[in-house]
Amino acid sequence: MPQTMVGALLTLLLCLACAGLVPVALPGLLSGLNRAAQVGLSGLIGLGFVGLITLPIGLIPGGLQWGQFVIFLVAILGLFGLTKLFKKSEEPAEKFPLWLGAVWGLIVVIALVGALAPADTVEWDSLAYHLAVPKIWLQAGQIKFISFIHHSNFPFVVDNLYIWGLKWGGEVGAKLFSIGFLAYGLLAVYGIAEGLYGKLAGAWASLAFAGTPLVLWMAGTAYVDLANGLFTGLGIVCAAKAIELADRTWLLRAGVLLGFAVGSKYTGLQTVFIVGLTALILMRPLSAGFRTGATIAGIALLIGGGWYIKNVAWTGNPVYPFFYSKLGGKNWDDFSEKIYREEQQTFGAGRDANGPEEVFYSNRPLDPTRLGGSVLGLAYQPGRYINPNPTGGNGFTIGAFGFVGLAALLGWLFAARRTKFENGVILAVGISLLLWFALSQQVRYVLGLNVALSILAAGLARWSSWASGVQCAASIWLLSGWSLGGPARFTQQLQVALGKTDRADYRRANVSFAKSAEWLNSESSVKKVALYDEVFGYLLDKDYFWANPGHTTELGYEGMKTGEELVAALKKQGVTHVYINLGTTFGMDGAMIGRWLSATQDQPYSAEEEATMAQDPRTNYKRLLADAIREGRMVQVFSDRARITYEIK
Repeated sequence: MPQTMVGALLTLLLCLACAGLVPVALPGLLSGLNRAAQVGLSGLIGLGFVGLITLPIGLIPGGLQWGQFVIFLVAILGLFGLTKLFKKSEEPAEKFPLWLGAVWGLIVVIALVGALAPADTVEWDSLAYHLAVPKIWLQAGQIKFISFIHHSNFPFVVDNLYIWGLKWGGEVGAKLFSIGFLAYGLLAVYGIAEGLYGKLAGAWASLAFAGTPLVLWMAGTAYVDLANGLFTGLGIVCAAKAIELADRTWLLRAGVLLGFAVGSKYTGLQTVFIVGLTALILMRPLSAGFRTGATIAGIALLIGGGWYIKNVAWTGNPVYPFFYSKLGGKNWDDFSEKIYREEQQTFGAGRDANGPEEVFYSNRPLDPTRLGGSVLGLAYQPGRYINPNPTGGNGFTIGAFGFVGLAALLGWLFAARRTKFENGVILAVGISLLLWFALSQQVRYVLGLNVALSILAAGLARWSSWASGVQCAASIWLLSGWSLGGPARFTQQLQVALGKTDRADYRRANVSFAKSAEWLNSESSVKKVALYDEVFGYLLDKDYFWANPGHTTELGYEGMKTGEELVAALKKQGVTHVYINLGTTFGMDGAMIGRWLSATQDQPYSAEEEATMAQDPRTNYKRLLADAIREGRMVQVFSDRARITYEIK
C-alpha cells in the first residue's frame, strides 16, 4: 500500500506539472483567455502531450523500462512552466464563488472514491483492455502488436498515460489520471463559458458538464471517454470561435485539441471531418471555409496520426478492425466483422428490438423516423445507450447523458438571436448526432457533444442555473447511492478507499474471475491461459489469450471439426491451461449448460446437434471444447462455481 500511495502522488504530481508544458512550448496558444481557461486547457493539452510522446518511447525495444525518466524530465519542465502560468496578472481576478468550490470538491471526492477502488465488472472496458493492454506492454517492455485484443490498435493517447500510472502506482496510479482530466475539464469549461457569456455562466456550464452521470462515473474509472470527450467538445467550441472570428489562435486551439481527440479515439477523425464541413457551410468566401477546415485537419492529423500509421504498418488497416470488408486487416475475418458490427449496433433506439432472435440485430434496418426519439431518448431512456442489455433498456443508469445539454440544443434552435459561434456548435453537434444515429448509438460516443452543449447551456441564463443545479444534484445522489441489488456500490468502494475493506476481498466479491485468476497466478505449471467467454485477463500475471472465435483467426476455427484439432491449435499458441466461464457470458441458459456438461462426460452431442452447432462459430467452439474434455485432452484442475479451469494434456 505505501508503494501505491507513492505512485498515486507521482500521478497527481505529473498531472499538475502537465499544466506548465503549454506556457513553455506554445506560450501564445492561450493568450487572451481568462485564468481558469488557461489552466484547464493547458492541463488537458499537457496530459495529451505526455500520452503522445509515450508512443515513440514505447515502440523502442525496452523503451518502457527507461521511458519513465523521460517523463520525469518532462514533468520538471512542466513544473518550471507553472511559474509562467500562475504569474501575477495585472487585471483584477474575478472572485471565485465559494459555493461552487464546495460542489466541485464533492464531485471530485465522489470520483476519487471510484478511482481508489479496484475496477469491477461495471468498469468492463477498464479491465478488458484500458488497463490490460498497458499491463501487457509493460511486461514486454515495449508497445507491441497484441494479436487477440483488437482494441490494442485503437488510438492510445490517454491509455498510454496508464502505462506510467501502472508502472509506479499500480491500478490506482493509472485511474487517477481520470481525476486529472476531470479537474482540468472543470476549469476549462468554467473559464471558456465565463469568457463567452459572462459572470456565473462558467459555474452553470461546469455543473452541467461534471454533473452529468456519465461524466461523474467515468472520472473514477480507466475509461478514456471523459478525456476524449473534453478534447472533442472543447475542440468543437474552439473551432466554432475560429469560424466566427476567422482567428488564427482559436483555429490553432481547435486543431491541437482535435489532434488529441484523433489520438484517443477513432471518432476523433469523424469530428475533424464534421468541423471541416461546418466551416465550409458557414464561412464566406468558400475558400476561407476550406482553409479553416484544412488547417484544423492538418494540425489534428499531425498530432494524432501516428497511431493510424502504426496500424497500417501492423495490420494494413488504419482504423483496424473497422471497415474490414473495405480495408482488410490482420487476424480478422468476415465473421469477426459481422459480430462486431452486431455489438456496435445493439445500442440505442434506431432499430426494432423485437425481431427474431436468430437474425443478427445489425441486419434489422435503421428506421429514420426514430431519429428524434433516439436523440431525445438519451435523456429519458438512458438504459438503451450503454451496457448491459441495451436492447432491453437495462443499461446502467450511471451512464446517463443528462437533460441539460439536449435542452440547451433545443433552446438555441428556437432562440431569437444566435451568433455564428452558436450556429457553428449547433451545426457540428447536429451532424455528429446524425452520424451517431446511423453508426453506433452508444452514449459514450457523444460525451464530447455534452461538453460543447454544457457551454452553450450557460448562454441561456434564464433556466441554465436551476437546470444545471438539478441535474448535478440528481447525479451526485445517483452515484453516491447506486446499488447493484445489495449494499450501495459507492459505500463498498468508500470502504476500500478508507482501508476498511481489503482490495482483494472487494475484487473477489465483484469480479467473478478473481478467484480463478488467483489460482492461475499461484500455479507454477501455468504458462499461458486460453480464456473462453472471459476478457478480464488484466487480473492475470501470466500470459493469456482470448480464445473465442471473433477475437482472432489464429486458432483456425474455420474448418475445425474435432476437439483434437482444437487442442492442437491451442498448444501451437503455447497454451497450457484453458479457463471456461459458464456464467451469463457463456451465452447459454441452464438447460443448455446442463447439456454441455453432460457432453463433456459420457453423452456426446448427437449428429443432429453437431450439425446445428457447426453452422454458427458462436456455438461450434462449445462443441469442440466438450469433445476435448470428454476425450481426456483437457482435465479439470480448478473450479469456482460456474467457472472451470482445465489443464491441457
